Amino acid sequence: FCGVLQRKLFKNKLDLARPHRMVYRTSNIRYLEGQGTKDKEGFVILCNDLVILTALPSKGAKLLAILPTYELRVVYNTPLPVKANVVDGEHRFGIITQNKKFEPESLEWGFITFFCKSKKQVDAWTSAIESAIDEEEHNLHPTNPVDLLLRLLKKETSVEGKDEHMHIKDPDIIKVFLFFYFILFISLLSTNLSIFID
Repeated sequence: FCGVLQRKLFKNKLDLARPHRMVYRTSNIRYLEGQGTKDKEGFVILCNDLVILTALPSKGAKLLAILPTYELRVVYNTPLPVKANVVDGEHRFGIITQNKKFEPESLEWGFITFFCKSKKQVDAWTSAIESAIDEEEHNLHPTNPVDLLLRLLKKETSVEGKDEHMHIKDPDIIKVFLFFYFILFISLLSTNLSIFID
């Protein structure tokens, strides 16, 4: 589905397709950027790792914002700016980035309010976004043990090892990593104990 969106919506200008990326929800939606005064119609794509906001596909689907899900929090009954001119803003929610380094003029917006047609739609969107946030935060694991060791020794790592995190969803691989860290912990503990005993 990512590949279809990439071709149809973005004409392959955005590299959306990734082996780990899944699209959970897509919809036309009204939104208000930060402290904006007028709500606009846009198109939102919720992936497991990203929330993507674009202009309507009929208007060229210009990319407006990309927000990593692991940095987001959902805000219910978002307070509207005093000067906001919003029609039918009863059913709304917001997403806010926890990344303190975002720049207002960049693609990474700090706060977006979304307007829905009903409470049921709000519940569906907020539930889906919170599930994506929760899943993404729980799927962030340290890089593999070899790269971790190389990084600690300040030596060259693999390409994947240069990333701060890698996505590991295979339960068997996670078990291997946990076993490795357990053995590493025991060996470090026994080394420290032997120093104190000696």
